[in-house]
Amino acid sequence: MTRFRLAVLAALLAQPAASAGPIAWSYSSAGASLGGYGFDPVALAFETEDGGTQEIHLIDGVRSPLLVSPIPVNGPTLWTRVELWDTASGEAYSFRIPVEFYDNEPAPEGEWDTHVPRIGTITPFDVLLGGHKYHVTRGSELTLTVGVSETPEPATLLMGAVGLAGLGFVRRRLG
Repeated sequence: MTRFRLAVLAALLAQPAASAGPIAWSYSSAGASLGGYGFDPVALAFETEDGGTQEIHLIDGVRSPLLVSPIPVNGPTLWTRVELWDTASGEAYSFRIPVEFYDNEPAPEGEWDTHVPRIGTITPFDVLLGGHKYHVTRGSELTLTVGVSETPEPATLLMGAVGLAGLGFVRRRLG
């Protein structure tokens, strides 16, 4: 009988062997413009394996004026609104990201030069949408990196706690 109880307890505590498959999600970013500077919006959908990451591009169709060098190293900072959607739950989360224009390769004096965009400084953060955790960090110059993973349901955590309590009870009784 004790072996049966331990087998049931082990089955309750074991991780499920089957996975739910890839996590479907999408994002969009709004365009922005200021003076002669700007960029176009982007929207894409993904399927990412549990624990996987995806680079997302926030800007497309960049516009910046041609200026005679020397130009200031730092140009304007524009902001874009980014929205993540969890496909299964329909839940969404919006946040703003700075896009900085800067002079990455100064031209010789008197020649034409322009500013190029890059994603500004952001603090990495986590968002819970529909039972999935989205971890957002800055990627390369024009991307964010989004990591996606499953989050355990509260009932699963409760079952694990009850199983551990049962294991402790059985050990105490036998010891």
